[in-house]
Amino acid sequence: MLSLRKNLPDLVILDIRLNGPGTGIDVAREIYDRWKIPFLFISSNIDPKTMSEVLDEVPHSILNKPCKPDDLIVSVKLALSKEAPQVTENEDTLGEDSFFMKSEHAYQKIVMDDLLYVKGEGSYTKVQLKKERIVLRATLKDFDFLENRKEMLRVHRSYYVNLKYIDSIHSKYLTIQEYEIPLSKETKELLLNRIQKVR
Repeated sequence: MLSLRKNLPDLVILDIRLNGPGTGIDVAREIYDRWKIPFLFISSNIDPKTMSEVLDEVPHSILNKPCKPDDLIVSVKLALSKEAPQVTENEDTLGEDSFFMKSEHAYQKIVMDDLLYVKGEGSYTKVQLKKERIVLRATLKDFDFLENRKEMLRVHRSYYVNLKYIDSIHSKYLTIQEYEIPLSKETKELLLNRIQKVR
């Protein structure tokens, strides 16, 4: 789990039976609840009770050991295609500033007024709202439409921030509530030109 926190993978393949306490089912539940990482189960023999528990977690596939390389490749491709990032901008069709993004098995509406910042971490993106944080399997490039929003600014290669919620601007970072966000020298000048300043 420590390795997952440092390097979020695109997919996890889990043996149902693990050495030590807990099972692959327990691990799958935790990694999906925390990071929404898709997973496959692999096992040599599954009894009916265990199979029921496995199906409750809705794995992308269940493979029997030993599995054929072709079966593994197909299962991985299907899992990743099902988890493909989907972010759809809403151009005021509902009379409000918002966009939709696929989270788990549903599209969730994100109202711009609730958005603090967006942070890209490789294949994943963290969307920080006022009351919650959502982790999406998407790259920051999928959020490029935010560049067209007057209240949003890309202040670092990994961050978009909502200008409305900036509390302070320092030489190398800015703050939004308790969050410190890195700030490049070039972007700082652009940022200062975008906000109202009182000398």
